[in-house]
Amino acid sequence: IKVLPPMIFENLNSLQTLNLQNNKLVHIPEEIAETVIDTLKMIDIT
Repeated sequence: IKVLPPMIFENLNSLQTLNLQNNKLVHIPEEIAETVIDTLKMIDIT
């Protein structure tokens, strides 16, 4: 994965863990954080 669409997690209101390991992400859109900021407890982007 190189790019995440800005509203990819729009309807995931209970998302707590996000594992994006071993991808080629260069940017995570700000809109993603706005969508899951209240429920996300762990994100792994290594």
